[in-house]
Amino acid sequence: SSGTEHGAPGLPGVCSPPAVCSGTALDDSFEKNLNLKRAHLEAVERFNKKPKDGVDFLTDEVKLLEKSERSIAAWLRNTAGLDPAAIGEYIGASKDWNKSVMGAYLETFCFTGLEIDDGLRAVLSQFKIPGEAQVIDRIMEKFAECYCRDNPDRFTNAATAYVLSFSIIMLNTDAHSKNVLNRMSKEDYIKNVAGIDDGKDLDRAYVEGIYTRITTNEIKLSAVTAAAVVAAATPSAGGA
Repeated sequence: SSGTEHGAPGLPGVCSPPAVCSGTALDDSFEKNLNLKRAHLEAVERFNKKPKDGVDFLTDEVKLLEKSERSIAAWLRNTAGLDPAAIGEYIGASKDWNKSVMGAYLETFCFTGLEIDDGLRAVLSQFKIPGEAQVIDRIMEKFAECYCRDNPDRFTNAATAYVLSFSIIMLNTDAHSKNVLNRMSKEDYIKNVAGIDDGKDLDRAYVEGIYTRITTNEIKLSAVTAAAVVAAATPSAGGA
């Protein structure tokens, strides 16, 4: 029976005996995982009540997250159960740190090959923008930068994507708000975005595609956010 004994290692068809785990090791591992899960759940709960507290809990108290913009941005993007309004509050805050996290957060999106309105829709489905014109302006500027990074040949420069993004949200509000009686026509929208690509017009079929997609498929925004977008866009329009 040579080569057939149970436990003879290295021989064909012969199984080694299974490793035996001590009860203590299993208990420790289970306890560690349980504590980890509890800490993450507590972080989510704290974040949803007061975003800064949730982040500080993770980075300073339980030290489960590196205190870097990229680490926090990744946590915001990948953690289930976070309140979209709380995410918007955190990345929309005016401190330099929060602005940096906002930049890192938007850089986690991949816009390659996406139409600009689809990219905007993807971003705005993840968090709620606070209803402040300055916050919206910062987010739109960074979105335009990231979109052009992934689609370098789409526009002459990021300023085009920035202005077009505002026009898309304003079109969205115009097309879907119950308070708007005279809605923007396709020709109106084409005129509104004329010359925005460094003095040149965007391709007509391209603009018509944006108009059709937005008017037939609403980007869900709060009324407060929609109003703030109009307020943020108005100075740009006036200065053009």
